[in-house]
Amino acid sequence: MTKNNNNDCTTNKNASYPVWVNRLNKSADKRQQFQLDVLNDVPAEIEDRRRRRNNIIIFGAKCRNETEEANKVREIFDLLNYDDNCIRQITRIRSSNSNQPSPILVKLDSVTNRNEILFRSKNLKNTNCRDIFINADQTEAQLNRFKYLKTIRDKQNCENTDKNYYYGIR
Repeated sequence: MTKNNNNDCTTNKNASYPVWVNRLNKSADKRQQFQLDVLNDVPAEIEDRRRRRNNIIIFGAKCRNETEEANKVREIFDLLNYDDNCIRQITRIRSSNSNQPSPILVKLDSVTNRNEILFRSKNLKNTNCRDIFINADQTEAQLNRFKYLKTIRDKQNCENTDKNYYYGIR
Protein backbone atom coordinates (compact mmCIF):
# COMPACT_ATOMS: atom_id res chain seq x y z
CA MET A 1 0.00 0.00 0.00
CA THR A 2 1.75 3.11 -1.19
CA LYS A 3 0.43 6.60 -1.47
CA ASN A 4 2.10 9.76 -2.60
CA ASN A 5 0.16 12.01 -0.23
CA ASN A 6 2.65 13.78 2.06
CA ASN A 7 0.09 14.07 4.84
CA ASP A 8 -0.38 10.33 4.98
CA CYS A 9 1.35 8.26 7.65
CA THR A 10 2.41 5.56 5.22
CA THR A 11 5.55 5.80 3.18
CA ASN A 12 6.89 4.19 0.07
CA LYS A 13 10.44 3.31 -0.83
CA ASN A 14 11.14 6.64 -2.53
CA ALA A 15 9.42 8.93 0.02
CA SER A 16 11.04 10.35 3.12
CA TYR A 17 9.54 10.12 6.57
CA PRO A 18 6.22 11.90 6.99
CA VAL A 19 6.34 15.43 8.37
CA TRP A 20 4.89 14.45 11.76
CA VAL A 21 7.80 12.08 12.42
CA ASN A 22 10.27 14.94 11.92
CA ARG A 23 8.21 17.17 14.19
CA LEU A 24 8.09 14.44 16.79
CA ASN A 25 11.86 14.07 16.62
CA LYS A 26 12.38 17.83 16.90
CA SER A 27 10.10 18.15 19.91
CA ALA A 28 11.83 15.15 21.47
CA ASP A 29 15.18 16.88 20.93
CA LYS A 30 13.88 20.06 22.61
CA ARG A 31 12.38 18.04 25.45
CA GLN A 32 15.65 16.16 25.93
CA GLN A 33 17.60 19.42 25.89
CA PHE A 34 15.25 20.89 28.49
CA GLN A 35 15.67 17.79 30.65
CA LEU A 36 19.44 18.00 30.31
CA ASP A 37 19.37 21.68 31.26
CA VAL A 38 17.34 20.88 34.38
CA LEU A 39 19.65 18.01 35.30
CA ASN A 40 22.64 20.31 34.91
CA ASP A 41 21.03 23.03 37.04
CA VAL A 42 20.18 20.74 39.97
CA PRO A 43 23.75 20.30 41.30
CA ALA A 44 24.34 24.06 41.06
CA GLU A 45 21.11 24.72 42.98
CA ILE A 46 22.06 22.20 45.67
CA GLU A 47 25.52 23.76 46.02
CA ASP A 48 24.02 27.25 46.18
CA ARG A 49 21.59 26.17 48.93
CA ARG A 50 24.44 24.52 50.85
CA ARG A 51 26.49 27.70 50.61
CA ARG A 52 23.60 29.89 51.84
CA ARG A 53 22.24 27.64 54.60
CA ASN A 54 24.07 29.45 57.44
CA ASN A 55 23.30 32.98 56.21
CA ILE A 56 20.73 35.56 57.17
CA ILE A 57 19.85 38.82 55.45
CA ILE A 58 18.96 41.93 57.46
CA PHE A 59 16.69 44.44 55.73
CA GLY A 60 16.07 48.05 56.77
CA ALA A 61 19.30 48.75 58.67
CA LYS A 62 20.46 52.28 57.86
CA CYS A 63 24.26 52.46 57.95
CA ARG A 64 26.81 54.67 56.24
CA ASN A 65 29.97 52.57 56.47
CA GLU A 66 31.31 49.14 57.42
CA THR A 67 31.89 49.93 61.10
CA GLU A 68 28.31 51.18 61.44
CA GLU A 69 27.12 47.97 59.76
CA ALA A 70 29.03 45.80 62.22
CA ASN A 71 27.80 47.87 65.17
CA LYS A 72 24.20 47.71 63.94
CA VAL A 73 24.35 43.92 63.51
CA ARG A 74 25.81 43.55 67.02
CA GLU A 75 23.08 45.85 68.38
CA ILE A 76 20.43 43.68 66.69
CA PHE A 77 21.98 40.55 68.20
CA ASP A 78 21.97 42.25 71.63
CA LEU A 79 18.28 43.10 71.24
CA LEU A 80 17.63 39.45 70.39
CA ASN A 81 19.65 38.38 73.46
CA TYR A 82 21.96 36.35 71.26
CA ASP A 83 25.73 36.04 71.41
CA ASP A 84 27.45 37.66 68.42
CA ASN A 85 30.44 35.27 68.51
CA CYS A 86 28.69 33.11 65.90
CA ILE A 87 29.16 35.82 63.21
CA ARG A 88 31.75 34.90 60.59
CA GLN A 89 31.30 37.75 58.11
CA ILE A 90 29.18 40.87 57.57
CA THR A 91 28.71 42.16 54.01
CA ARG A 92 26.53 44.93 52.59
CA ILE A 93 24.61 43.84 49.48
CA ARG A 94 24.21 46.80 47.17
CA SER A 95 20.57 47.33 46.31
CA SER A 96 19.26 48.55 42.98
CA ASN A 97 16.57 50.56 44.80
CA SER A 98 18.27 53.69 46.13
CA ASN A 99 15.21 54.70 48.20
CA GLN A 100 15.70 51.85 50.67
CA PRO A 101 18.79 50.91 52.66
CA SER A 102 20.78 48.06 51.16
CA PRO A 103 20.40 44.68 52.89
CA ILE A 104 23.19 43.23 55.03
CA LEU A 105 24.32 39.64 54.50
CA VAL A 106 25.46 37.99 57.74
CA LYS A 107 27.30 34.67 57.50
CA LEU A 108 26.97 32.60 60.66
CA ASP A 109 28.88 29.54 61.82
CA SER A 110 25.94 27.08 61.95
CA VAL A 111 22.38 26.42 60.84
CA THR A 112 21.32 26.15 64.47
CA ASN A 113 22.38 29.74 65.13
CA ARG A 114 20.61 30.92 61.97
CA ASN A 115 17.37 29.19 62.95
CA GLU A 116 17.49 30.56 66.49
CA ILE A 117 18.05 34.11 65.23
CA LEU A 118 15.20 33.77 62.75
CA PHE A 119 12.96 32.50 65.56
CA ARG A 120 13.90 35.41 67.83
CA SER A 121 13.65 38.03 65.06
CA LYS A 122 9.92 38.46 65.67
CA ASN A 123 10.89 40.20 68.94
CA LEU A 124 12.39 43.13 66.99
CA LYS A 125 8.94 44.61 66.44
CA ASN A 126 8.77 45.45 70.16
CA THR A 127 12.05 47.41 70.11
CA ASN A 128 13.43 50.57 68.52
CA CYS A 129 14.41 48.39 65.52
CA ARG A 130 10.84 47.66 64.41
CA ASP A 131 11.69 48.66 60.80
CA ILE A 132 14.37 45.96 60.58
CA PHE A 133 13.53 42.50 59.25
CA ILE A 134 15.61 39.34 59.21
CA ASN A 135 15.18 36.59 56.61
CA ALA A 136 17.05 33.46 55.60
CA ASP A 137 19.35 33.79 52.60
CA GLN A 138 17.51 31.97 49.81
CA THR A 139 18.29 31.07 46.23
CA GLU A 140 16.41 32.61 43.32
CA ALA A 141 14.49 29.35 42.82
CA GLN A 142 13.37 29.38 46.46
CA LEU A 143 12.27 33.02 46.21
CA ASN A 144 10.29 32.35 43.02
CA ARG A 145 8.60 29.34 44.62
CA PHE A 146 7.63 31.45 47.64
CA LYS A 147 6.20 34.20 45.41
CA TYR A 148 4.15 31.59 43.55
CA LEU A 149 2.84 30.12 46.82
CA LYS A 150 1.95 33.63 48.07
CA THR A 151 -0.23 34.27 45.01
CA ILE A 152 -2.04 30.97 45.54
CA ARG A 153 -2.49 31.73 49.25
CA ASP A 154 -3.84 35.22 48.57
CA LYS A 155 -6.24 33.92 45.94
CA GLN A 156 -7.57 31.22 48.29
CA ASN A 157 -7.97 33.73 51.14
CA CYS A 158 -9.92 36.09 48.84
CA GLU A 159 -12.22 33.24 47.79
CA ASN A 160 -12.63 32.12 51.40
CA THR A 161 -16.16 33.02 52.51
CA ASP A 162 -15.77 31.42 55.94
CA LYS A 163 -13.53 33.88 57.80
CA ASN A 164 -12.91 31.46 60.69
CA TYR A 165 -9.62 30.41 59.08
CA TYR A 166 -7.05 31.69 56.63
CA TYR A 167 -4.64 29.87 54.37
CA GLY A 168 -0.95 30.22 55.13
CA ILE A 169 2.46 29.03 53.92
CA ARG A 170 4.79 26.88 55.99
